[in-house]
Amino acid sequence: MLACSCLSLTSCSTIPAREWDIGFLSCADIDPTGAERVRALGPFVERQKDDAGMVFTAVRPFYSSTTEPARDRSLQEFLWPVGMIKQYRGETYWRFLSAFGHDFDNADPESRKRFIVFPVLYTGRDKEGSKYFAVFPIGGKIHEFLGRDKINFALFPLYTHSSVDDVETYDVIWPLISWSKGEDVSRFRLFPLYGQSFNRNRWTKRFVLWPLWSSVRYQYPDQQGGGFVLFPLYGQAKAGENRSWTFLPPLFKLGYGKESMELNCPWPLFQYRSGDPAKLYIWPLWGRKTVGQVKSSFALWPIINTEEITRNESVLKRFNILPLVYHEKMLIKDDSNESAEDRVGERYFKFWPLLSYERREADARFRMLALWPLKRTPAVERNLAPIWSLYSHERTGEVVEDEVLWGLFHRRSDGAEGGHISLFPLFSSEKTTDGDGSREWNILMGLIGCKTKGLQRTYKILYVIKIHCGDKKDDN
Repeated sequence: MLACSCLSLTSCSTIPAREWDIGFLSCADIDPTGAERVRALGPFVERQKDDAGMVFTAVRPFYSSTTEPARDRSLQEFLWPVGMIKQYRGETYWRFLSAFGHDFDNADPESRKRFIVFPVLYTGRDKEGSKYFAVFPIGGKIHEFLGRDKINFALFPLYTHSSVDDVETYDVIWPLISWSKGEDVSRFRLFPLYGQSFNRNRWTKRFVLWPLWSSVRYQYPDQQGGGFVLFPLYGQAKAGENRSWTFLPPLFKLGYGKESMELNCPWPLFQYRSGDPAKLYIWPLWGRKTVGQVKSSFALWPIINTEEITRNESVLKRFNILPLVYHEKMLIKDDSNESAEDRVGERYFKFWPLLSYERREADARFRMLALWPLKRTPAVERNLAPIWSLYSHERTGEVVEDEVLWGLFHRRSDGAEGGHISLFPLFSSEKTTDGDGSREWNILMGLIGCKTKGLQRTYKILYVIKIHCGDKKDDN
């Protein structure tokens, strides 16, 4: 009843900075982002509404709902990650365990639809209006699944037929016997005895007694060549000006081209490549790699990792020590002054499972504990993170808020003029910035208290007795 009564009051158009406060039992206020907020039973019940009309409701960890009229979007989550329902711009997508469905147009009963209970049941209507139905592994047809336009099968793996664009593929006792035919593609496989694949004017691939022998020939207009591998003894390849040789593949490899050189000796312990991409690995002790504008490195793989991504206006740097430390910062480039240092626009740090810190421009948030091992995940923030957040510190603009044990201690500062501090149920004090500015303090939730507004002062004794002190002259 307490939770229901608290949530019903959020229909008010405006809520003062602190409408009521009974610690972790219930409170109504404005959160640091300016959204109206009502909470009850610590972190378990919450409702928010912002100026854009977004409404968030949660009964953690059982249910949460987010409605965003401005984006024509709504989301409901049930015992995340067990189930969810999402509606976005006239479409509905839902999932419950391994069952999920998708209606691509809620207003059209004949629209494209999909319903799957993976891996057993598949039914729906594709974008061309054709219906399909299948029960795995008995048989049926499936459309627009696993990158295929259509899949027909019977007693899988005995027989399968699939198509992608103009390429038709047939499998008998998959993956043993298979053949494909299209305008530019032709494939045949009798695994592991023999297989061949042709792409007109591009390449020809074959294998015999896989993996003992495999070969390829390239027929691109600007680059021709080929190669083979006699496993596990020897292999070689040629493509344009690039040459490579492998010995006891994949252990030893030597390759070179016009602008690159590659050496594995032996793989994966020592790997070297010049050019783009470039890398040097002494695995698992240390390694570095550069691909275009992305630089990465590791030490004691997979424990220590770094990454640097350079974009036109920013540089993103990441560092992590699995599973304990994750650090990320985004540097904003200052192209107007070459000598100026890049400005830190965003920063994120997590020391799992104890704490996390993130900052974006002037806004920041610090939290203890941080049990989720990954970077901030929206579904976790909505449904789980508040439950284990024993302490949080948040700053948005001039608004700063601190909370311990879900409101047992709460402090909020609205800049130089307003703020609130409480230690439930012992003490609370609040100063507002509306009108003349009022001040109020209470001991034991009103056993003794005092409220001052302008020149009027009201004392409270034993919760119900109030003593008013009349207008006092302004000292000025």
